[in-house]
Amino acid sequence: MSFFTVNTKELQETLKEISQLDKKSQKAVVSALNKTAQSVRTAAAREVRKTYHVKHGEILRKIDISKASKNRMRVVLESRDRPIRLINFSVNPKSDSAKKPKALKAAVKREGGRKMVPGAFIASVRGSHVGVFKRTPHSRHRKTDKGHWSEGPIDQLRGPAIPVMLSQPRVVKHIQDFAQEVVMTKLHHELKRQKVIR
Repeated sequence: MSFFTVNTKELQETLKEISQLDKKSQKAVVSALNKTAQSVRTAAAREVRKTYHVKHGEILRKIDISKASKNRMRVVLESRDRPIRLINFSVNPKSDSAKKPKALKAAVKREGGRKMVPGAFIASVRGSHVGVFKRTPHSRHRKTDKGHWSEGPIDQLRGPAIPVMLSQPRVVKHIQDFAQEVVMTKLHHELKRQKVIR
């Protein structure tokens, strides 16, 4: 899912005019765009974390940057991902301890705090990872191939995907406004560094 590009239509026209001047100007535009993309990715992660209980690094890893070049005067930030496991948000308890709580509580968004998730429990799947699970309506008590009794099947609970969080109108507007402001500042700096302007 693509959620936004750094360039606005007006900005692209401005950059196109500057980039047609000479090689130094082209280099300045490319550098400014690529540096802006890094700043925008960081700003996006910070903005998302104002609403969701998700780690900063998790968001950064899910945003890919297609860099600008002299033949492509634009930068694209894109995010593609599936829903995040609920255990990666705010969950209590976080581990499959011997002492079972009366109810598992979880919160995806910061507003409102943790709420009970009826029927949910913490379990380790094949020793690979711990997650929050819930038995399906078709679960039944049965003996496994190894002779253990189990009640399944079970489904792992998940929260929204990173692209969904990034696509919220408030987040998109903040990032686009931020990108517009930052790219012009960095462009001015890069044009001075290339000695195109003083």
